[in-house]
Amino acid sequence: EASKLVNKPSKIHINLSKTSSNEKRSVGFIIPEKLNNNSQNVSTAVGVDDDSTDSTVVSTPIDEFFLDSPGASSIDISVRDLTSDILVALVDRDVEIKDLFVRNQDYFDFVKQTAFSSDVRWQEFLNVLFSPREKIPDFDWMNTISNPIGDMDIASIRDYPKSLEYLEKSYPQFFANARQVLSLESHRKGSILGGNHLTDDIPLQSENDAIVNGNNSVTTLYDEFKRILLCPRSEMNDVNWDISIYELLDPWPQLVAQFEEIIAHEIN
Repeated sequence: EASKLVNKPSKIHINLSKTSSNEKRSVGFIIPEKLNNNSQNVSTAVGVDDDSTDSTVVSTPIDEFFLDSPGASSIDISVRDLTSDILVALVDRDVEIKDLFVRNQDYFDFVKQTAFSSDVRWQEFLNVLFSPREKIPDFDWMNTISNPIGDMDIASIRDYPKSLEYLEKSYPQFFANARQVLSLESHRKGSILGGNHLTDDIPLQSENDAIVNGNNSVTTLYDEFKRILLCPRSEMNDVNWDISIYELLDPWPQLVAQFEEIIAHEIN
């Protein structure tokens, strides 16, 4: 039986050199002399198919690597050579990513709904996602799909006050999502980066961040978000505005992604 015949090899030798894409590759494993003497069919003893006799041996003589090794035989296992520009575990990237997309449709539907405000932007993302390696190298591909809207200054939307004024009408789904979660809170949770970066001169409208019940009116984070969103530069500079928006939205990453996508769409 193989379990009785196979001892731990004294050494393992893997030697892969550059070859053309059409040439077969092989990996050589040193087989102990004892195993070689005890079995006339070494490949069967270690579970290697005898039919793989068309593999090309590319390793140089074993004595050049292990001068003190006892006599040994080798078994050649065909492998596929990968170039150094392959950085993701997808050999046929465009084909395999499409298969992953089909198998994980619910996940990608969620990404579309939470991170992309329009079908046009979503299609642009898919064009990159499904692009072949020959068109977009792995490094650029990973950077693009990891952050499809890139680093951006959300305060630049304040250069377009009319756009800010009509955001709620233009993107009702985002504001519905924001209302659903922010209306349940009456004080800031602080940034996910740690701590609350807001200064005392940017308080919530309600004193001590509390819910106001005196006249049946309630000030929530959603109310505060809308107030800050439309706050003019004369009352709040861009730095504080940027911090205030993120302080409100950071605990809900899906809202951050949606808001950034909206801003990117508006300013572009």
